[in-house]
Amino acid sequence: MVEFANKGFEIITGYTPTEVIGRKPSVLKSGKNDDVFYRDLWRHLTDQVFEELKLREQASHDSLADIDDFKPVNDRFGHQRGDDIIKTVANILLAETRKTDKCIRWGGEEFIVLLPFCGLARVRAR
Repeated sequence: MVEFANKGFEIITGYTPTEVIGRKPSVLKSGKNDDVFYRDLWRHLTDQVFEELKLREQASHDSLADIDDFKPVNDRFGHQRGDDIIKTVANILLAETRKTDKCIRWGGEEFIVLLPFCGLARVRAR
């Protein structure tokens, strides 16, 4: 049974998800295309699934960092001092990550650290 179909599937096959989900894959054999088309279609779709799985693995160990209790710092010492602290934290993150990692400021005092190709054991070790 076909369990999932997205917009890419629709573009490639011409079938909408509602036309195929819950039906047997043989529904795709409309007689309009030859066996080579279906072989290539299958190869393309499975390649896409494996690429998505690789991307999910790459992103599975990304992290979100937040400076705790930051608002009182801004309130007490001013936004310039707060900006200095944010820059210091950013520099520490950059110094402690690999060149392939990405450190991104995400909001006021939050950072996202992207760690491609980094297993959980290695993340914990850092």
